[in-house]
Amino acid sequence: MEKERHRGRQGAPEQRSRKVTPLPPRDGRSMPTKDLKAAAFHERIDRHGNIFGARVETKQTRIPPPSKTLERQREEHLPWRGKMLESVPEPHSLSSPPYTKKRDPVSERDLQRRPPFPQRGLREWVLQERTEKQILNDLNEATMLYLNCPEPTEAAARRQRVLAGDARGQTEEAVARLMKQQGPPEAVERRGSPQLGQTPTIPSKEQVMRELQEVTKQYLSCIDPVEAVARRQRVLLGDAEGLLEKTAGECVSPDILAVYVYYGGEMLNVGVDGLSREAEASDLVLDMETP
Repeated sequence: MEKERHRGRQGAPEQRSRKVTPLPPRDGRSMPTKDLKAAAFHERIDRHGNIFGARVETKQTRIPPPSKTLERQREEHLPWRGKMLESVPEPHSLSSPPYTKKRDPVSERDLQRRPPFPQRGLREWVLQERTEKQILNDLNEATMLYLNCPEPTEAAARRQRVLAGDARGQTEEAVARLMKQQGPPEAVERRGSPQLGQTPTIPSKEQVMRELQEVTKQYLSCIDPVEAVARRQRVLLGDAEGLLEKTAGECVSPDILAVYVYYGGEMLNVGVDGLSREAEASDLVLDMETP
């Protein structure tokens, strides 16, 4: 018994080291490994490893591309296609400069001294003159803002002032004066500066006083008796403090006076660049609040 056990132990490793060799085909011819792999690729195998047919080719499962003959016929019917392709410019090839070991220090200094943004120094004054129609539209817009008053009595009084100014043609005068102010600052300064042999036309204090008195009369013409009494008190208080003479001394520019007279004492900043919709709270001299 011991000898049989010993023989069994010695024969066990020999059985484990044996290799399983595939059986030769029945016809007696052996196929190379490459042919076996190719044949296995084109065969369909189920989950048990049994072959049951050939694989479905991809040509049967996808839409074939158009043939070359059809493409040639399309190109013949569309002659513009070739012309368009010929007219398309080729993209510019960007190539870096060749590397040089010797550098020019003078050219590098010039490059360092150049400003990084040269277009900033090339700014020039571009004359954008506004037409007479645009200025008139701005004045009309300012008039609408002036007439937009929540108080009915003040709104009626302002409407009367605007109608009186339109009857005297003060709108056209303001447009003409604003048209003269257009241009670069240097040109405006040259226009305003007196030339040789000419004296500047500066309005006198008496003319300004006459204009202010006329505006005061328009301001006092109010329909509501209570508002008329209050306005009369404001005017008397301003005359007692000497604000009328002070305002006449400050109103040296004829353009400021024209806008002041046109809007009945409420100064509106109308400049060359357009209309600034900010009006002063008081009517300079006339529309002062009583303490």
